[in-house]
Amino acid sequence: MNEQQRFEALEIKLMHLEDAIAALGSTCAQQQRELKELRERVRVLTERLAGYEEPGGASATAHEPPPHY
Repeated sequence: MNEQQRFEALEIKLMHLEDAIAALGSTCAQQQRELKELRERVRVLTERLAGYEEPGGASATAHEPPPHY
């Protein structure tokens, strides 16, 4: 393999690596957005759950009979 062919092979490898890095960056950005959204959902659900619990830790509806009684 002469020097010109080696140079072209390195350019091709570099091009593929640059594409891979761009794809990874895009994937990472997407995952960051999803993680932010999921954290917000967990925060909202945690607040909702805290609203259903008594300070003692038992559920507010745990001691009430079901509606069919």
